[in-house]
Amino acid sequence: MEQVQYRYRGLQIDLWFAQGRGRVKGSLHSFAQGHNRGLFTFSAVKAACEQLANDLALPAETLKVYKLEIGVNLKLDTSPASFLESLISHKRKPFWPKEPHDKEPRPLLFYAKYGDYKIKMYDKATYHRIQGEAIPKNSELLRFEVRYHRIRALLRPLRIALLTLKDLAEPKLLLRFSEILAVHWKHCKRREPKNFTGLTPRKCELLSAGDDQDLTAHLRQLKSVSWNTKRQCELNKLQIGSKRRRPPHPFDQIFQQTLLCMQGKAAEKNG
Repeated sequence: MEQVQYRYRGLQIDLWFAQGRGRVKGSLHSFAQGHNRGLFTFSAVKAACEQLANDLALPAETLKVYKLEIGVNLKLDTSPASFLESLISHKRKPFWPKEPHDKEPRPLLFYAKYGDYKIKMYDKATYHRIQGEAIPKNSELLRFEVRYHRIRALLRPLRIALLTLKDLAEPKLLLRFSEILAVHWKHCKRREPKNFTGLTPRKCELLSAGDDQDLTAHLRQLKSVSWNTKRQCELNKLQIGSKRRRPPHPFDQIFQQTLLCMQGKAAEKNG
């Protein structure tokens, strides 16, 4: 037999006996908890890594990671639909909506794509309801994740040459994952109410026009690099100032709270 495939606790295990190699694909979260809707704490990740290595009867340091998804589920009281539809860009990459599901009139997932990874946000609770799972309407979930389809994009900021299952169980590495998620969350730009207090009419117009990605792309073609750089610098300052003059979005606070819960530094809030 050239290849044998098994299903085990939500994982797909492929074995190539002639080549002496194997591959495990799937959600470590689902492997550990039977689903991937809840909170996956650092301690739970460590236990899951150890359990998987034990079940495979292989040392964890011999199991190399080639693709990885790191993310967080935000527990909400209200639908994330309007939040998702307000997404503009991640850094300079636009957020694109995924084609809506047949049972849904609007997109549930938005993504920004790079060569080595993809940023995704989606209405996780609605996805599970479509699959027939009984999730109450007041138990909404927003999924935020970074999916690395080339692990080199994650290895560079971690300053390591190789990632193994043993590494994934290390609290220090999981903390770095949290920090990476926080940085990517901060890079996500959304259409938000503007605070024009104290700004001149010209600056008000620039701040208002800053959300228009088509205009920005057109100006990059029309004007010089130095002109666009100067405009972007001024716009960044105006956006930061506007953000400081208004209260933070509730989801920003939930995101930070959830990261602390994953680390075991705060208790998860219900409802």
